[in-house]
Amino acid sequence: MEGIQRRFLWGGGLEQNKIAWIKWETVCLPKEKGGLGIKDINSFNLALPGKWKWNLFQNHSDLWARVLESKYGGWRNLAEASRDSNDSIWWRDLKLAIHHPQQEMVLHNGVVW
Repeated sequence: MEGIQRRFLWGGGLEQNKIAWIKWETVCLPKEKGGLGIKDINSFNLALPGKWKWNLFQNHSDLWARVLESKYGGWRNLAEASRDSNDSIWWRDLKLAIHHPQQEMVLHNGVVW
């Protein structure tokens, strides 16, 4: 996906590369900080499952959280790295993202009891 974004911005095709005159990290900065405000897909894909986990943890009495609790064991079951064949693709992806080292560090440092 990031490759599509880069080709759109810098030009070129699948077999033609153009020079990127600005670092991609700078392009992804907000406009107020000198960037173009383009969303960094990698950061977004890391942040979104964290948001889902946080919402599951905070809203455990909501209907969607109760469904996940009964079907998968809820947020406590996210800590297990097992790959049950009955799990949905979304739940498996959420578990994989939660076990990402950067995600664990952010959640560990950001959560205070």
